[in-house]
Amino acid sequence: MRHGRKIFLILATAPLLLALNTQDTGHRVNRSTTKAINAHNVCKKVINANATKDFFVPTKAAAEWTAFRSNLPAGVTLGSCTSCLDILNNNGSEGDGVYYVDPTGGSPFPVYCDMTTDGGGWTRLFRHNIAGGYFANAADTLTKNASDPTADLHSILNRIDNFKTSGNRYHFRLTWPGEALKNIWFQTTNPTADVNVAGYTTEFVQGYSNYWGGLELSNGAHGPASTSSFLDGSVNHANWYYAVGAYVVWGSTPPGLPASDVLGASHGVPEVNLWIREDNTHTIYNSCKAILAAGASKGDGIYTIDIDGAGATAPYEVFCDMTTSGGGWTLVAYSNGAVTGTTPNDFFVNTYGLPNAGKHTLAQQASINAEAFSIAVNTTDAMFVSPSYNGGAPIIDLAGGNWDYNTAKCTGNLRHTSRTAGCAGQNANDHYASSDAFNIAVNSGNEGIVPAYKATEVCYSGKGNACSFKFYLR
Repeated sequence: MRHGRKIFLILATAPLLLALNTQDTGHRVNRSTTKAINAHNVCKKVINANATKDFFVPTKAAAEWTAFRSNLPAGVTLGSCTSCLDILNNNGSEGDGVYYVDPTGGSPFPVYCDMTTDGGGWTRLFRHNIAGGYFANAADTLTKNASDPTADLHSILNRIDNFKTSGNRYHFRLTWPGEALKNIWFQTTNPTADVNVAGYTTEFVQGYSNYWGGLELSNGAHGPASTSSFLDGSVNHANWYYAVGAYVVWGSTPPGLPASDVLGASHGVPEVNLWIREDNTHTIYNSCKAILAAGASKGDGIYTIDIDGAGATAPYEVFCDMTTSGGGWTLVAYSNGAVTGTTPNDFFVNTYGLPNAGKHTLAQQASINAEAFSIAVNTTDAMFVSPSYNGGAPIIDLAGGNWDYNTAKCTGNLRHTSRTAGCAGQNANDHYASSDAFNIAVNSGNEGIVPAYKATEVCYSGKGNACSFKFYLR
């Protein structure tokens, strides 16, 4: 009894102490707050309902932490730490590392938490580093080295449902350490179940080749099967790129695990991590510029945008250049050259290949309707990139107003005709009703992309029909 009173005395006089909030120094729990404390393989949320008292929780010795939990002062209760996000949201992060969670109120277990990247609060479900070899089979992959979240072969995929969102979605992140590649997305299906992927939504994707579309069971009856891994992201295809739980080596330059051909043909990677975070929040902005301005950029890659919010236009994926000349550029049209000679006359004022709008290194050609996008989100800047012009360096036009073909643009680095007028004396920008209609003109209007001139050359002047290009607006 005297021991219990002594602990309470320490706590009650703690408002004068400034704890550093680590296991060795102890933790301060301020009045009317909750703090998650992870110490000696036990994580608990300390809920201080007192309006006037702060408390110091000693945790340097395991016995102190145990004694506190056994002798709670008045107004203090305990709750389970359910995930890395729960710990982060309750002031318990001490950086990336191992924490103990108890999502079901049963038996706590250790997980590795990423508390710093992409908003933090990511729980690692799976790690495969080929230094530890390969997984043996499905059962081996579903749960392996569960008590050692830093092991080369670690899996708690059997616990996926413990970390789904309140909206019954799965918020996943795939990373390949050492590679400039990352995918973040939502889906409504558990990938360990033998079902088609459903409810897929891109948050940020850099690996989009090889039939990417979320994660699915590799050797399932729901579609073409692969026997080389437990899960993969080549949805409804026998390929097994984005493998989670590879049974065999893949690739040759170097050999390793299959990620994405975005990294190069036959490029194996040494490690893959699968993370999950149970937040259901996904703010969809109207442009890449808006994403950047909101501090939501994760770098160059594919994002989902919605140009009119609750309007009639459905959200769609685009590629965002977040680095060139300040970033925030939305790729509104592109062609890889092989099909440039057949570019539709209304390419820049209509949608073509919208599902592939963000996949500029994979698909041949796509347009999101540059004019409609520009007017909807009020763009002012344009950027044109083509190896056939300006030595391949970006041609950027700032403060040029909307890219609107109702008004001719006769000045600036990038120009265009209107529906009723051209710009006299500009060889690629004067015939508004015929060859130069719905164009992009460069070099003072004397060269450019002129789809209506395809009988001779879309890539005017003297560049034929095989030039590739990308057109961005901001």
